[in-house]
Amino acid sequence: MWLGVQNPLRYRCIKPSGFSYRPFHNINNKVRRTSPIIGYRRFFSSLSSSSVPLGDSNSQHSRQTKKKVDFSCENIDARIEKGSLIQAKLYEISRENFHVINPYDGKRIQISHENCNNARNGDIVLVELLPIGKWKLTGIENLESPEKDISDSEMVISDVIQSTDESSVLDSAVGSTSLEAVVASESPILADQTPSTSIEFKKSWFYSISYVIENSQNISDTKLLDAIKNLDLSCIPSALCSLPNPNLVRTGVVRKILKSNPANQKILGCLAFYPSILNRSSEFSQKHGDYSCVLLPSSSNHPLVHIDPSTVPSDALKDHQLGLKSSYVCRITKWFENSKYPLGVIEQNFGNLNELEKATVNILLEHGITDDQFTPEELQGLPTSPQEFQIPEAEYKRRKDFRSHCIVTIDPKDAKDFDDALHITRLKNGLYEVGIHIADVSYFVYPNSPLDKRAADRTTSVYLVQKVIPMLPPILSQHLCSLVPNEDRLAFSILLTVKENGEIINEWFGRSVIRSRCRLTYDEAWSIIQTTQSNPTIEDKSRLLEFLPKPEAPFTFEDLQNCLSSLHLIATNLRSHRIENGAISFDKLELNFSFPKPLPVMEKRTNECSTTLWPQGFSVKVRNPAHHLIEEWMIVANQSVARFLFGNFIKRLKGVQPFEITVDTGNNNQKWLGATLRNHSKPDRNRFSQLVKIAKSNNIDFDSSSSLSLSCSVKNLAHSIAEKNSYNESFLLNLMSSLSYMTYIRLSVALYFNLDSMYNILSNVMTKKNC
Repeated sequence: MWLGVQNPLRYRCIKPSGFSYRPFHNINNKVRRTSPIIGYRRFFSSLSSSSVPLGDSNSQHSRQTKKKVDFSCENIDARIEKGSLIQAKLYEISRENFHVINPYDGKRIQISHENCNNARNGDIVLVELLPIGKWKLTGIENLESPEKDISDSEMVISDVIQSTDESSVLDSAVGSTSLEAVVASESPILADQTPSTSIEFKKSWFYSISYVIENSQNISDTKLLDAIKNLDLSCIPSALCSLPNPNLVRTGVVRKILKSNPANQKILGCLAFYPSILNRSSEFSQKHGDYSCVLLPSSSNHPLVHIDPSTVPSDALKDHQLGLKSSYVCRITKWFENSKYPLGVIEQNFGNLNELEKATVNILLEHGITDDQFTPEELQGLPTSPQEFQIPEAEYKRRKDFRSHCIVTIDPKDAKDFDDALHITRLKNGLYEVGIHIADVSYFVYPNSPLDKRAADRTTSVYLVQKVIPMLPPILSQHLCSLVPNEDRLAFSILLTVKENGEIINEWFGRSVIRSRCRLTYDEAWSIIQTTQSNPTIEDKSRLLEFLPKPEAPFTFEDLQNCLSSLHLIATNLRSHRIENGAISFDKLELNFSFPKPLPVMEKRTNECSTTLWPQGFSVKVRNPAHHLIEEWMIVANQSVARFLFGNFIKRLKGVQPFEITVDTGNNNQKWLGATLRNHSKPDRNRFSQLVKIAKSNNIDFDSSSSLSLSCSVKNLAHSIAEKNSYNESFLLNLMSSLSYMTYIRLSVALYFNLDSMYNILSNVMTKKNC
């Protein structure tokens, strides 16, 4: 079996204060642009043939009768816990088909375009299930005529690439070999065809239950009819309930947009102009002469946008061809419920996007990432410089003090923020004490503060080719929350008592004060470990010491050697045990880009970006065992914390532990405020079967039945190639990297769930069972 916790029960509910309702509608269903010119022409034709003017909010066209739902915070929590509402992320499969993942069982819930109710790809939504009579069925495989295997010639690279998109992940109830097959199978045209002869239901296609019932006389295979036999088609089951039949596919309707995807707020594209007479009811009364303006998005995921002419650059108004040649950032301002196109304004002109900085802006817009400066409100209460902050005496007293240990940090050469550190001490009876220290950000960032909300929106620091967008202000990320050497820092520590083979004997968690004694790069750390293993001469050791940083007194180079060699020895044993138990190592290639020295930037017009230099070249980041050392101890830290949290959660559920769980923080206790754990569900077998076929076509034996068998397959392949006389190390490296990548992209997306939410749901379930 695949290792991992079972699927989460739900995401943490977003409170009404965080609601960001946006009446957006995913329009332009019939227009799939392959170029701006094609979209331009089709847009004009759709305008001229449509009897519904733009911006007509009173139009009866596409008007929907919406169910009134009580969206009070208490009601949402109660309905989610009962399974009558689902909070999830919306994924777009095609312009007509969307889905969310049911957090209770990991199955897909299909949502048609009409039932999205203005939600768009990536939005966090509340979904209500439809009655069983409106659900769908997957075709059942005909045993007499098995499905034809895909031949080597049909297994093209484009199929592999397209199947790796996150939105194309299918649950185990749907069999398909490519995203195109799924999109085609969900086409309403296929479902509405009236057959004249017996119907052949394909197992990778979806069929509405009503369609199956209406054409039951023409169905030769009774297995489909058996799947819906004795079902109450008017019933709306809870999402907690298992599917009555594995071939059933739930359908639903979006009832509320809880949080809009930031990537949908601003759109990059070019400008086109059309006669104003085609837009008789536009919200924008101001027009430029006889023309109105529309933005043609550069991505097919976005709709066309009707632009306020007053925000269009004057040069584009004078020469309409310039609008098609340049790239503009548009912000959507309104989107009426029954309007066909949204309304927007132009915020910035990026020219032809040939420069690195302009291309970077395009990437940030496409992924909804902001690069704004932190506001004074967010920075309120933080020191303006590192010298302004001194650790209070009360913190020294209430925290565990590790400043007397030889603590080191190991990070990339160009790193500016050092957020983790290690130390190790040899104990009696062959045991070791290992300290894993993480910078204590919670001391400076309070829950639900403006800075906390800003960091939550960013989620992580974003690393681009030429710069980093930090999650937290530099005063924290590069100074007060960076474990720089020779400075006292606040931390959260995990203290482990371990054997040399990696077995953990005891654990302690708490807040601490530490002092890093030496800052090392991965190359420097590995050089020190190698000196311990190779017994270098005095001359070689002296030359090495000239290039290595010296630890802060009273520690010496020998102390540094002993620390790193012991950490490396135990980490090597930990890694071996993980791989033996079925863990898979994914060594993804990373690139380093080299830049020339910056030149003075000439002043340019305000509507254009400053000139930036392109990289001169790139190189592949070389990984050494020091990388594995840090990885293993970070994995151990995460596993220890997860075991602690989940163990106390089980005690609470069984009534053994009181409701408030306490954590030792030195001298004080911290109340249980809820915890978030990560879940990695089983990967879809259909996606892995495609990889097995690719491997088989190249005479590679690949077993993906479990993580252990998959790990053994990769290991056996490496050994078989290494034993051949024609062994080529470069070929083996490239093959392992390719297999690693093709395996990695087929894994399911990790989800995070709140333990308190899970406790409330399971408590209700257990209470009902005992009634």
